[in-house]
Amino acid sequence: MRGRKPEPAEVKAAKGNPGKRRVGAAPDTLDPLGLKPPRELDAAGRAMWEAMAPELDRNKFLRATDRQAFARYCDTLARYWEAASRTRRGGKKTAVVYETESAHGKMLRINPWFHVQERLSRRLTELEDRFGLNPMARQQILMRLASAGPQGQLPLGTPEEPAADGQQADARQSPIGILGGSVH
Repeated sequence: MRGRKPEPAEVKAAKGNPGKRRVGAAPDTLDPLGLKPPRELDAAGRAMWEAMAPELDRNKFLRATDRQAFARYCDTLARYWEAASRTRRGGKKTAVVYETESAHGKMLRINPWFHVQERLSRRLTELEDRFGLNPMARQQILMRLASAGPQGQLPLGTPEEPAADGQQADARQSPIGILGGSVH
Protein backbone atom coordinates (compact mmCIF):
# COMPACT_ATOMS: atom_id res chain seq x y z
CA MET A 1 0.00 0.00 0.00
CA ARG A 2 1.33 3.43 -0.88
CA GLY A 3 1.20 6.54 1.21
CA ARG A 4 0.56 6.91 4.89
CA LYS A 5 -0.70 4.02 6.88
CA PRO A 6 -4.32 4.77 7.84
CA GLU A 7 -5.11 5.23 11.50
CA PRO A 8 -7.49 2.80 13.17
CA ALA A 9 -11.01 4.11 13.80
CA GLU A 10 -10.43 3.96 17.57
CA VAL A 11 -7.46 6.35 17.28
CA LYS A 12 -9.45 8.72 15.09
CA ALA A 13 -12.32 8.69 17.58
CA ALA A 14 -9.92 9.36 20.48
CA LYS A 15 -8.41 12.36 18.66
CA GLY A 16 -11.80 13.78 17.92
CA ASN A 17 -13.04 14.82 14.51
CA PRO A 18 -11.91 18.42 13.89
CA GLY A 19 -12.41 18.18 10.13
CA LYS A 20 -16.00 16.95 10.57
CA ARG A 21 -15.35 14.22 8.03
CA ARG A 22 -17.11 10.90 8.31
CA VAL A 23 -15.06 8.37 10.32
CA GLY A 24 -15.38 4.73 9.22
CA ALA A 25 -16.23 1.90 11.58
CA ALA A 26 -13.50 -0.09 13.28
CA PRO A 27 -12.50 -3.17 11.24
CA ASP A 28 -13.45 -5.55 14.05
CA THR A 29 -17.00 -4.15 14.10
CA LEU A 30 -17.47 -4.72 10.39
CA ASP A 31 -19.24 -7.85 9.27
CA PRO A 32 -16.80 -10.32 7.64
CA LEU A 33 -17.54 -10.77 3.93
CA GLY A 34 -19.91 -7.82 4.16
CA LEU A 35 -22.74 -10.17 5.10
CA LYS A 36 -24.28 -11.66 8.17
CA PRO A 37 -24.97 -15.31 8.95
CA PRO A 38 -28.19 -16.58 7.36
CA ARG A 39 -31.37 -16.18 9.40
CA GLU A 40 -31.94 -19.92 9.26
CA LEU A 41 -28.94 -20.61 11.50
CA ASP A 42 -29.90 -21.14 15.12
CA ALA A 43 -27.99 -19.57 18.02
CA ALA A 44 -25.40 -22.37 18.15
CA GLY A 45 -24.73 -22.16 14.40
CA ARG A 46 -24.46 -18.37 14.58
CA ALA A 47 -21.93 -18.68 17.40
CA MET A 48 -19.80 -20.97 15.22
CA TRP A 49 -20.10 -18.50 12.30
CA GLU A 50 -19.09 -15.53 14.44
CA ALA A 51 -16.15 -17.43 15.92
CA MET A 52 -14.70 -18.64 12.60
CA ALA A 53 -15.76 -16.32 9.77
CA PRO A 54 -13.52 -13.33 10.67
CA GLU A 55 -10.34 -15.43 10.63
CA LEU A 56 -11.26 -17.22 7.40
CA ASP A 57 -12.11 -13.88 5.81
CA ARG A 58 -8.83 -12.37 7.02
CA ASN A 59 -6.91 -15.26 5.42
CA LYS A 60 -9.00 -14.89 2.24
CA PHE A 61 -10.21 -18.50 2.45
CA LEU A 62 -13.86 -17.43 2.48
CA ARG A 63 -15.76 -15.55 -0.18
CA ALA A 64 -19.31 -14.24 -0.38
CA THR A 65 -20.21 -17.12 -2.69
CA ASP A 66 -19.28 -19.56 0.08
CA ARG A 67 -21.99 -18.21 2.40
CA GLN A 68 -24.42 -21.14 2.14
CA ALA A 69 -21.74 -23.84 2.28
CA PHE A 70 -20.11 -22.18 5.28
CA ALA A 71 -23.52 -21.87 6.97
CA ARG A 72 -23.99 -25.64 6.52
CA TYR A 73 -20.55 -26.18 8.02
CA CYS A 74 -21.39 -24.00 11.05
CA ASP A 75 -24.73 -25.77 11.53
CA THR A 76 -23.08 -29.20 11.26
CA LEU A 77 -20.37 -28.19 13.72
CA ALA A 78 -22.98 -27.01 16.22
CA ARG A 79 -24.86 -30.32 15.86
CA TYR A 80 -21.57 -32.22 16.32
CA TRP A 81 -20.90 -30.51 19.65
CA GLU A 82 -24.50 -31.12 20.73
CA ALA A 83 -24.13 -34.84 19.95
CA ALA A 84 -20.79 -34.89 21.77
CA SER A 85 -22.34 -33.41 24.89
CA ARG A 86 -25.24 -35.88 24.75
CA THR A 87 -22.78 -38.76 24.35
CA ARG A 88 -21.29 -37.81 27.71
CA ARG A 89 -23.69 -38.76 30.42
CA GLY A 90 -23.61 -39.51 34.10
CA GLY A 91 -20.40 -37.56 34.65
CA LYS A 92 -18.34 -39.97 32.55
CA LYS A 93 -15.93 -38.49 30.09
CA THR A 94 -17.44 -40.40 27.17
CA ALA A 95 -20.26 -42.88 27.20
CA VAL A 96 -19.74 -44.63 23.87
CA VAL A 97 -21.52 -47.73 25.15
CA TYR A 98 -24.18 -48.30 27.76
CA GLU A 99 -25.47 -51.42 29.46
CA THR A 100 -28.98 -52.77 28.98
CA GLU A 101 -30.72 -55.70 30.52
CA SER A 102 -33.17 -57.99 28.76
CA ALA A 103 -34.55 -61.51 29.12
CA HIS A 104 -31.29 -62.75 27.61
CA GLY A 105 -29.08 -61.05 30.17
CA LYS A 106 -26.96 -57.90 30.33
CA MET A 107 -25.66 -56.47 27.11
CA LEU A 108 -23.51 -53.51 26.02
CA ARG A 109 -24.99 -51.30 23.30
CA ILE A 110 -23.51 -48.44 21.33
CA ASN A 111 -24.86 -45.05 22.31
CA PRO A 112 -27.04 -43.70 19.42
CA TRP A 113 -25.63 -40.21 20.00
CA PHE A 114 -22.18 -41.65 19.31
CA HIS A 115 -23.44 -42.81 15.88
CA VAL A 116 -24.79 -39.33 15.22
CA GLN A 117 -21.48 -37.80 16.28
CA GLU A 118 -19.54 -40.13 13.96
CA ARG A 119 -21.71 -39.25 10.95
CA LEU A 120 -21.38 -35.55 11.65
CA SER A 121 -17.63 -35.98 12.05
CA ARG A 122 -17.36 -37.45 8.53
CA ARG A 123 -19.44 -34.62 7.07
CA LEU A 124 -17.31 -32.03 8.91
CA THR A 125 -14.10 -33.56 7.55
CA GLU A 126 -15.37 -33.17 3.99
CA LEU A 127 -16.37 -29.55 4.58
CA GLU A 128 -13.13 -28.71 6.40
CA ASP A 129 -11.18 -29.81 3.34
CA ARG A 130 -13.15 -27.37 1.20
CA PHE A 131 -12.55 -24.38 3.48
CA GLY A 132 -8.90 -25.10 4.30
CA LEU A 133 -9.64 -25.80 7.95
CA ASN A 134 -7.04 -28.51 8.32
CA PRO A 135 -3.29 -28.23 7.69
CA MET A 136 -3.15 -30.38 4.55
CA ALA A 137 -6.06 -28.65 2.82
CA ARG A 138 -4.65 -25.23 3.79
CA GLN A 139 -1.27 -26.13 2.30
CA GLN A 140 -2.90 -27.29 -0.95
CA ILE A 141 -4.85 -24.05 -1.21
CA LEU A 142 -1.68 -22.01 -0.64
CA MET A 143 0.22 -24.01 -3.26
CA ARG A 144 -2.58 -23.46 -5.81
CA LEU A 145 -2.56 -19.75 -5.06
CA ALA A 146 1.23 -19.66 -5.42
CA SER A 147 1.14 -21.46 -8.75
CA ALA A 148 -1.43 -18.95 -10.04
CA GLY A 149 1.12 -16.15 -9.65
CA PRO A 150 0.57 -12.66 -8.26
CA GLN A 151 -3.10 -11.68 -8.17
CA GLY A 152 -4.27 -14.70 -10.11
CA GLN A 153 -1.98 -14.24 -13.14
CA LEU A 154 -0.54 -17.36 -14.66
CA PRO A 155 3.24 -17.73 -14.33
CA LEU A 156 5.35 -16.81 -17.37
CA GLY A 157 6.98 -20.23 -17.48
CA THR A 158 8.56 -22.89 -15.32
CA PRO A 159 12.24 -23.10 -14.41
CA GLU A 160 12.59 -26.10 -16.74
CA GLU A 161 10.66 -24.50 -19.60
CA PRO A 162 11.26 -20.88 -20.65
CA ALA A 163 8.36 -18.55 -21.25
CA ALA A 164 7.31 -17.59 -24.76
CA ASP A 165 9.09 -14.20 -24.63
CA GLY A 166 12.40 -15.78 -23.60
CA GLN A 167 12.18 -14.87 -19.91
CA GLN A 168 12.21 -17.52 -17.23
CA ALA A 169 9.88 -17.41 -14.25
CA ASP A 170 11.76 -16.56 -11.09
CA ALA A 171 10.69 -19.01 -8.35
CA ARG A 172 12.50 -16.88 -5.77
CA GLN A 173 9.86 -14.13 -5.86
CA SER A 174 7.94 -15.62 -2.95
CA PRO A 175 8.66 -18.24 -0.31
CA ILE A 176 5.84 -20.40 -1.62
CA GLY A 177 7.11 -20.17 -5.21
CA ILE A 178 10.14 -22.19 -4.18
CA LEU A 179 7.90 -25.19 -3.51
CA GLY A 180 6.87 -25.38 -7.17
CA GLY A 181 10.26 -26.30 -8.62
CA SER A 182 14.02 -26.03 -8.35
CA VAL A 183 15.75 -22.66 -8.03
CA HIS A 184 18.64 -21.93 -10.41
